[in-house]
Order: sequence, then C-alpha cells, then structure tokens
Amino acid sequence: MFFKRYDIYYDAHQIPCSIDYPLLNPVSEDLKGIDYIDEYINRIGIENQFVNCFDFDIAVKELKKSLTNYIEDFTNLCAPIFVKAIGRVLLGYEPLSLEITDDDIVQLNKCFIGKSKEEIVELLNLAVRNLCELIEFNVDNSMYFEREIDSLAVRIEIAVGADNLSNIFQTG
Repeated sequence: MFFKRYDIYYDAHQIPCSIDYPLLNPVSEDLKGIDYIDEYINRIGIENQFVNCFDFDIAVKELKKSLTNYIEDFTNLCAPIFVKAIGRVLLGYEPLSLEITDDDIVQLNKCFIGKSKEEIVELLNLAVRNLCELIEFNVDNSMYFEREIDSLAVRIEIAVGADNLSNIFQTG
C-alpha cells in the first residue's frame, strides 16, 4: 500500500502513512519521505534489538509496572527497560533482571547527589558502554542512546534535588 501511494517524482518529501510510535530518540523532521521512513525503521530496529536482549517475561513485567496500559498507550517501550538496566549497572549489578529495590534507590541517590548534570551525563555514558558490553549489544548502537542520556541526566538531577529518584528508577 505504501509504495502505491508514495510518489518518488512529485511528492518524495511526503510520507503517505501514519508513523505514530514514539521513538526513544525521534527522527529529525529535516528528513523527508523515504529518508525519514528509512531512519525511523533503523531506529525501531535498534530499540527492538535492545529490548530483545532481555528475557521476554522480565521485560513485560517491567512494562506492566512502569506503564499501566503499555499495550494500548502510545509510549516508548524501550525507555523503562533502558532506565532500569542503566540503574542496575550503576549499582554494580547484572542488568538483565531489571529489579530495583528501595535500598537500591538510596544507593543510586548517593551516586548522584551533589553531582552536576555534566557529571551525571558522564556516569550515564559510562554505564551505557558497560551495559552494552554486559548484554552483548552492539556498542556502535549505544550512540543511539546519547540523546536519552542527556534527558535522563536532567531528570535525575531534578529528582535527586527533590529526593524523588524512585520516580525515575521505579521499584516494585
């Protein structure tokens, strides 16, 4: 259906379909037409590869805890798994179980307290590299998560200041 509606000669900049799944790292609006779609598919592939590194039942359990209606909501499914895995790596745990306890939140808080956003970004980048090695995820693809790292660092900095880190690294 797509290629019947896609006009490479007169409307190549248009996208004759609905792309509404929110990526962890959205595609730039500067890309148009098939270039946009190609990049969107590449990014979904990276997220899919990442999530597939985790046991299906553990990932679904985490999604149910993090996103009350993860099947029908238009929310990114990679984000809660990514955040929990990063938290576990920062704690020195293996990342695959995705379990974080209240005591772990206290330890994560100690890890971040008094740190600037830039220092938090450094910690998170190191954790992403370690995570990729631990789960045997293509390290080249770890660059995909850089934008999320910046956003996560801002959220962590604010949450630590408000003593509310459990809203980011959810327990339970």
